[in-house]
Amino acid sequence: MRISKKGVYAIEALVYLSYRDEKLSITEIAKARNCSAKFLEHIFSALKKADILISTRGKNGGYSLKKDAEDITCKDIVIAVEDNLEPVACISGSCPQESYCMTRQLWINLQNELYKSLSKVSLHSLVEAYKEALVHEIDYQI
Repeated sequence: MRISKKGVYAIEALVYLSYRDEKLSITEIAKARNCSAKFLEHIFSALKKADILISTRGKNGGYSLKKDAEDITCKDIVIAVEDNLEPVACISGSCPQESYCMTRQLWINLQNELYKSLSKVSLHSLVEAYKEALVHEIDYQI
């Protein structure tokens, strides 16, 4: 059930993309977020398949959100890039003890709570929180 670097980088890259509110290249985003452009390519491919991102080729090309940031949840993003978020393997129905498992419902409930929590957080709300943090950041350099 651990959210991998793919999930974390996907959310961070989309927050950055939404914050900048313009088409950006993978190279620009990777540099700003301090991650590998190759790794980000893999992530963005999954986000395009999930209809979260669109890409435009050419001189003024780059990546942009396919939907409004308010309509994209962290659940949408994480599910698009993560292979599996099940806390235990038996949730998918592949367990031979499924019919008499005494804790299966616990794991299903745990997964449902995670999805419910991720569904409550929109990309827009993360961008607004980021903007708010920037406003309160004080630079004491002379």
